[in-house]
Amino acid sequence: MHKAKVMGRVERKVYEFRWRYFNMPPHVNSKKEFIEHEEFWSGELENPPLEVGDSLFIEDKSIRVDILHKAKSTDGGFVYWTDYVIDMLEDEKTKNSKSEAEAQLEEYEKYLGERKEKQKVNLEKQSIETKKWYQFWK
Repeated sequence: MHKAKVMGRVERKVYEFRWRYFNMPPHVNSKKEFIEHEEFWSGELENPPLEVGDSLFIEDKSIRVDILHKAKSTDGGFVYWTDYVIDMLEDEKTKNSKSEAEAQLEEYEKYLGERKEKQKVNLEKQSIETKKWYQFWK
């Protein structure tokens, strides 16, 4: 038997404006931002110690986690860092990033609208000049 501490992740949801992503149109995308690791379970595990890549089912929490990193602790046990997300924060930074990304999307859509109008005007000018040349050479 050995002492074990199992660490999970605390993350924050943030938003960003994506104007080109493969074949998708411009959009607001959410992503996770890592904040810190926190202990969410500790106890005794049977030997041999778990290895990186192993899975662990924590019975009292009814969750399965994958071991990403492992280290020997000074108390003779092991600390395991996992892929488990303990908490996904949505705070002031989340709200600010969302409003900023939405503003950038609106600005980009406005820019595209103005550009289409300019192209339309240029096409009209070209067609008028083409008609003049056609009539001149006729």
